[in-house]
Formats: sequence, structure tokens, C-alpha cells
Amino acid sequence: MTSATTNSPNGRPHVAPTELAGHRAIANAIRADHLAAVAVGALDLNDVLDAAMHDEPALRRIHLAQLLAGQQKVGPTAAQRILTRMLDTLGTPQGSRQDWRTLTVSWLCDQRAGGRRYLAFKDAISRESSRTALLPRGFPYTSLLPRPGASPTDATVNATQVRPADVQPRTTVTPVPSHR
Repeated sequence: MTSATTNSPNGRPHVAPTELAGHRAIANAIRADHLAAVAVGALDLNDVLDAAMHDEPALRRIHLAQLLAGQQKVGPTAAQRILTRMLDTLGTPQGSRQDWRTLTVSWLCDQRAGGRRYLAFKDAISRESSRTALLPRGFPYTSLLPRPGASPTDATVNATQVRPADVQPRTTVTPVPSHR
């Protein structure tokens, strides 16, 4: 891109709108590439946060809720839970609290916070992962009891491990003959 800067009457450089639109398109593409890489598991949160602070300032505009929800096995509800827990850890009062949807990577990594926001974020993520690690995938719809013949270490059964042949009917109801 050619630089179309000229000095404006107030002494500040003036940048042509077409050049600004080109920069915005490049920044949007960088953000989209990183979010897509997080969605497929090629990058994790640490990679994106590290790149945002050192290599790619365009990544600082990514919303934390979007970044969290874009991960595999994390949805919008879990993202909201994580960010709300982070704000609770930071001690922000409910009334003056910033909405969890507006929090960005730039806000998280702001040097003026002295790392408190980042540590609260990591703490909230670790609590969420330990919360979900205790339950098998598909929990309300899978049995917590071991399968017949399973070892004692297989106390929980994932939904992907259950085959239709393994499922035993609970009880069979036999009709009672009527006496006429």
C-alpha cells in the first residue's frame, strides 16, 4: 500500500480513508485466522494472548467471550461463567461491573492492572476445567455407574464409550393376564 499521508491544518498527519480501510481489512483477517486456529485446536489461549502482546496488536481487539467460546469443548455458557467468575475474583461490584461481553484481550493484558486480570482469568479457566473434568462427557444422559465387567478405575463412562450392546434394559414389564 502506498502511504497517502499529508499534513492537515492542525499539524497531524492525514491518512486517506482507503488506506485505513486496507489496514482494517488486514487486521480483521489476522483476527479471523487466529480465531479459526483456536476453533480447530491448532492454537490455544496462551498462543493467542502471547501473540497479541508481542507480535500482533490487531489481536488485542478480540473479545474474551468470543475467544473462549471459540475453543473446542467450550460454549457461550461456559465462557460467560468463566468471565463472571473472573470478575468476581477481581472483586468488582455487581453494579459497577463491566459487562463480560465487552471484555477484550487488550483489557485483560493491560499493564496498569499489574497482571491481576490475567491471573484471575487463568484461575477462572482452571476452576472451570476442574469443574467439568469431574463429570463425564454428556453427563446428565450417561450413567455414572461402571459397566458390567469394567475395571474399578473405569468409574465413569463417557458417552462415546457406550455401545448399544452394552446397554441393558432396566426392567421388562410383562403384561398381567386378565381374568375374565
